[in-house]
Amino acid sequence: MSNPDLVKLQNFATELRIGLFVPDVAAKEWLFHHEEAARKKYESMASAARTLGKYLQQALEVDEIQPKDLSAKVRDNQLGYLTQAGMEIVPTPQIDMGRLINMAVRRERPFEGEDKGFRDALIVFTIADHAKKF
Repeated sequence: MSNPDLVKLQNFATELRIGLFVPDVAAKEWLFHHEEAARKKYESMASAARTLGKYLQQALEVDEIQPKDLSAKVRDNQLGYLTQAGMEIVPTPQIDMGRLINMAVRRERPFEGEDKGFRDALIVFTIADHAKKF
């Protein structure tokens, strides 16, 4: 592990003999962020190669990667980091949609104005459900 904060977290978890868990929705959001960042970097690199090629009056080749393939490779690599860090992805439990809707309408935490808080609610319910196992 190269991330110092993750190393500290792993050491802390080991010291306390607890597991490291990530709610599924948080993992998916994190993976999506990395997939999008990689896609933007790839597009930027391809654009830079075309521009530089014009200056050099020669075509510069950039290996073509299909968006699905790029996403799959990034997702696999990032999931590997989670696995290497000893993180367990906790699935989202069945959630009472009526309760969730009532919370959103009443803007109860974690909901705020303008429909914010849905992912946070999923994360809270996932953590609460998973905690019942201990």
